[in-house]
Amino acid sequence: MKDHDFIVVGGGPAGCSLAVQLAESPRRPRVLLLELGGKNDGSSMRAPATRWVHHTDPQLNPFYKTVPQANLKNRVINYDRGIGLGGSSAVNFCVYDIGPKDDFEEIARIVDDDDWHWENILPKYKALEHFHGESIPDKTRPFANPLPENHGKNGKLHIGYSEEWDDVSLYYTGLFQKAGYKMNPDLNSGDPIGVGYPAHTFHKGWRTMASDMLMHAPENLTINTHSAVERVIFNEKVATGVQVGEKQYNAVKEIFLCAGALDTPKILMHSGIGPAAQLEKFGIAVLYDSPYIGQGLRDHFHCPLVLQRQEHTTKVPAFWRDPTNLANAQVQWDKDRTGSLSSLGCNFPLAFLKSEELYQSQEFQSLPEHEKTHLLQSTVPSYELGINVPYEGHFTDPLNAVAVVLVFVFCLNLQSRGSVTLQSSDFSAPLLYNPCAFSHPFDRRVAIEGIRTTMKTMLSAPFSDDTVRPINLPKSFSDEDIFEHVQDNALSTWHMAGTVKMGGEEDETACVDKEFRVRGVERLRVVDMSVFPILPK
Repeated sequence: MKDHDFIVVGGGPAGCSLAVQLAESPRRPRVLLLELGGKNDGSSMRAPATRWVHHTDPQLNPFYKTVPQANLKNRVINYDRGIGLGGSSAVNFCVYDIGPKDDFEEIARIVDDDDWHWENILPKYKALEHFHGESIPDKTRPFANPLPENHGKNGKLHIGYSEEWDDVSLYYTGLFQKAGYKMNPDLNSGDPIGVGYPAHTFHKGWRTMASDMLMHAPENLTINTHSAVERVIFNEKVATGVQVGEKQYNAVKEIFLCAGALDTPKILMHSGIGPAAQLEKFGIAVLYDSPYIGQGLRDHFHCPLVLQRQEHTTKVPAFWRDPTNLANAQVQWDKDRTGSLSSLGCNFPLAFLKSEELYQSQEFQSLPEHEKTHLLQSTVPSYELGINVPYEGHFTDPLNAVAVVLVFVFCLNLQSRGSVTLQSSDFSAPLLYNPCAFSHPFDRRVAIEGIRTTMKTMLSAPFSDDTVRPINLPKSFSDEDIFEHVQDNALSTWHMAGTVKMGGEEDETACVDKEFRVRGVERLRVVDMSVFPILPK
């Protein structure tokens, strides 16, 4: 087997970006990208309006599940990830938000690395994107009017909006404006606070995926799909290669793990790097006892609020009820990437909001001082809303689904810490995933205050004027009824992070240093969401 200079494990957003940049660097090193899934090169996953169902495809999703969640009535939560080139960018919902600048300032403080300051991070995002704002109509400019200086024009990822704008979403944005919410026409300026339209990873009716970065890649980049990396091979404590079934691939310089916050820890533990007691329990030889590998799992959770609305408020149910509409739309999209499959439900507003009620709560006051200081920064939201988001019933039961408005309340800055742990020495067995959802009192308070404030808006005029009845709301505004709604309905937002945490030299809980190097071994780095010491909003 021929040697490579660098091996990148995982073809998701981190792996695709890293592999291309390594291959295009001046010395043109030999780079091997190994991906568990397939090529994901068909057009079927590229229509923007169908992106809500891609995560149900077994070719794209391994269908991970959490262990029963004690604070959610022992419900097992779907823990979806994407596989194949593009990774989770092939199954996500295409919203392109890069987070508040004060989150990156906090990472810079924790890691003690100036490279994470916002002024240094924004140019890196701009280098990735080719932003398209030309389809924004004048009537939408109060809610979507990104400043050119905040966005790139020369990157490989096409970022933009649907060519056709849905008047219904504009109507709901206007209702929040009338209710006194601040408007924000550029959510990716570093200050997301307010209501506005996010950019999406699609342009001219075609979904953008991280694998687009591999287009026109140089010949020194080799891409192998259907290659499940089981472990890293070491000579003493120097990483020299990886094992894929019966094959071994060697790296002369370095190996980068980019398999994501759920699978990178698995590769490390099966390689002998992790909590010694776990490894020994399953007969895995301990190369380096790293007790915090797999610990510190963080995630965002969200809850739905659903009202039945008058039929005239939306075109969506009528479209999905008639199979000929979808057939005709498919023909149109196949022809020129236009029509309903390029626009229906594609532009919808988000809101990033702060909560004074949360800040006054005992749960907030009990947080560590450094955490309170961060959460009070002007650009850090307390919770997020997805407004008039497409409703699953329109896809799964179109004949019976009624006109609705669905608002998701996303709970941010959650303090619960979970874990991913071994359950077998067999690499094919997934880890045990336990986010410990809502185990921290602060997290429950975030959900209660965010849902209560949003309910008051949705049940008051003018928002309530076209409401027929509640479909899925808490029974009342009480803390108890709201949290019972959370227990019955909360889902993961699939933003897992923190399981191989990065930290400064004095941080004994850090698994990698600020250069992404795995502690205790050489020539091995982790470059994915595993390393994030906080979960950006």
